[in-house]
Amino acid sequence: MIKRTIWKPAAPLAVAALAATVVSSAQAAPEDEPASSARPIASPAVVVFADPAEFKAGKRSWSVAYADFNGDGKLDAATGNGGNSLSVLSGNGDGTFGARTDYPAPKEPYFLTFDVTTADFNGDGKPDLALAGGNPIGNVGIYLNKGDGTFDAPRTVPVGYGPNQITTGDLNRDGKADLITANNFAANITVRLGRGDGTFGPEKRYNIGPGPQGVTVADVNGDRVPDVLTGNFGRIEDSLSVLIGRGDGTFRDAHSYAAGETVNDVVVGDFNRDGVPDVAVGEFVNNKISVLLGKRWGGFGPARKYDTGTGLNELTVGDFNGDGALDIASTVSPDANRDPSAPPPNDPKGAGVSVLLGHGDGTFAGKTHYTMPGTVAAVKAADVNKDGRTDLLGVNLANESLVVWVNKGNK
Repeated sequence: MIKRTIWKPAAPLAVAALAATVVSSAQAAPEDEPASSARPIASPAVVVFADPAEFKAGKRSWSVAYADFNGDGKLDAATGNGGNSLSVLSGNGDGTFGARTDYPAPKEPYFLTFDVTTADFNGDGKPDLALAGGNPIGNVGIYLNKGDGTFDAPRTVPVGYGPNQITTGDLNRDGKADLITANNFAANITVRLGRGDGTFGPEKRYNIGPGPQGVTVADVNGDRVPDVLTGNFGRIEDSLSVLIGRGDGTFRDAHSYAAGETVNDVVVGDFNRDGVPDVAVGEFVNNKISVLLGKRWGGFGPARKYDTGTGLNELTVGDFNGDGALDIASTVSPDANRDPSAPPPNDPKGAGVSVLLGHGDGTFAGKTHYTMPGTVAAVKAADVNKDGRTDLLGVNLANESLVVWVNKGNK
């Protein structure tokens, strides 16, 4: 049996929580075509979400992350706001959120908040926050958790020109959280290895191609070393780039795959249940999700495309209908605006989220659309009320709010 590890950078509490181990057989199929013993689900049950509930966040809410920041066993949320602030909302454990605390973005010229993520950067067991600023100087603000759910003033970490996406992982396998940013304006990514005390080693940059937008971490070739994947907004062809990790925090040159046009997000999941990481990317202009199934020792098959609805901005993965097959949710906003510094549009007709239900064999049923007024800019899968069902947590740029879609089960 071969152990495969799919890194999950959104896991909130510690670097140790970034890994989820799955097992696959090395003898059931040719090495470039992993097989799954699970039977495909012919008609996935449609999931029912409650009407979206909104909770006031900061000015021009643009991105969202979650963790139990205050240690009370309830999921809390953080939003990165285009008004150059970070908002932290305390969860009540029932899918609602209470008190909000706002923190300023780093005091740097032209710091324009884009993305937020969470990890334990100083090794105290408390989830901290990292806020990426898409500015000409290129910085990340690190907010260390004081232990009670409040945060210190941000420490500025330079990362490169125009960082608008950020993720974390243990790239050199030392048990400390490292930073990875996709630098949209500079056509590269930046890696900064964590020292485990809230500080980071020197920058190391890797050329990717024009407009890297989404970034995530996964072991795509089965060597138990985390690799980095990015979606490239500025490319028509070869829009998915993969950097294979060496295990010491450095990477080989990027290898690219045809995944679609204007890719602005990338997520990883085992969509065909064969123990090998697969990839889904979102195409902003074409409003499609491309799914590429992973091969056992690295590489990906051809992209299969699915319609989502206009204004696709962010993807998330979860088993929403509880059938054991991963599903994909995406933001949908017909008048979506990629610049959080601009006045937000407000579309009363077709904004919301779109869900593709997985068959468990790497294919997906047609989209189900859950609408709301406004402009949904980000979405994450999370169990916000501890009932065992996967809910959706997002932000509404137009309404400047945290949004919760509570999963009510299946039709």
